Amino acid sequence: MKTCKGCGIDLQTNDPNLPGYVPENVYEKAEVCQRCFRLTHYADYTASPLSEEDFMDAATKALDGADTVFQVFDIIDFESSLNPTFEKLLFRKNTVAVVTKYDLLPEIVSEKDVEEWVKKRVPYADAVAVVSGKKGWGIDKLKDMRGRVTAVVGTTNAGKSTLIQRLVQGAKPTVSPSLGTTLGNLTFEDEKGVIVDTPGLKPNGRLLEMLCPVCSASLVPNKRLNSKLFQLKPGQGLALGNLFYLSLKSENPVVVMAYVPESVSISRVNRDRAESFLEEAGAPDAIPCAECKPKIVFEKRDLRVGDEDLVVPGLGWVSFRHTPASFEVICPKGLGLPRRSPLVRRGKHTTTGKRIR
Repeated sequence: MKTCKGCGIDLQTNDPNLPGYVPENVYEKAEVCQRCFRLTHYADYTASPLSEEDFMDAATKALDGADTVFQVFDIIDFESSLNPTFEKLLFRKNTVAVVTKYDLLPEIVSEKDVEEWVKKRVPYADAVAVVSGKKGWGIDKLKDMRGRVTAVVGTTNAGKSTLIQRLVQGAKPTVSPSLGTTLGNLTFEDEKGVIVDTPGLKPNGRLLEMLCPVCSASLVPNKRLNSKLFQLKPGQGLALGNLFYLSLKSENPVVVMAYVPESVSISRVNRDRAESFLEEAGAPDAIPCAECKPKIVFEKRDLRVGDEDLVVPGLGWVSFRHTPASFEVICPKGLGLPRRSPLVRRGKHTTTGKRIR
């Protein structure tokens, strides 16, 4: 049985609708499955078909033989990466919390800021490494943290395969913004030892899983986050594309700062436009697209916030100042909206060179 060198799944020629398919006439010379080939050459995005049970089987096998674990956290979508399943899996393992996509944060956020913030969020990790797989920042330091056998685990789209390409010369796992590109364990070996790349665990309550593969892929950032600061007065709101809307219900003005991928617009919108905001979702070239729109049910929620981050998993986050305050939110049903301590600290919010305190 041959294995796809891009995603780790066993190759098969029987069913084009199942993972690992390659046409029979190219099976002998094929190194990757049809899905990986189309992901790489045609950006034909297809989400992972793996279940949580499939992930657990693959991760458990990888961890059984590993003396070191790199748990990969996407700093842009950190709450989705912070899954309690990993804490159970990694019990008594030498664990390095590898924080990827640091290059996509605002320049004012230092590596030390991120490291200190992550240490408080991942207390079971033995060490924290802040890196950029795309830029190569921090990779040399991370190489020195490898063990004899290192397992790389994390949620889908956390940046595991991009990291592998940096850590092992000649390694070519398939890399794409599609959800869950890796489908089986991939083993790579060099003079430092063995690294095992594993499939990603699908998080719950994340926006990316609610959208079609194309819309989902367009929300995976590859440039610095788009950020804007506003002062909202009663009756005013903030729209993040056509996917998320919040309006201020409290009587006093509030300062808000939104951080989202470059593909998502940030605009101030009056509360009376809330209904039209929902109707515009599904417009041409909008996210959600016409294919996604019928599958998403938008709902209204009331929430109260303090000086904290309100996370919109799979999209970004909104920070608040001059609180507490009450808001009405319009978002897809089932979307998680966790709160956390601010990633960008007070006094560092800026878009015009003026700090907001």
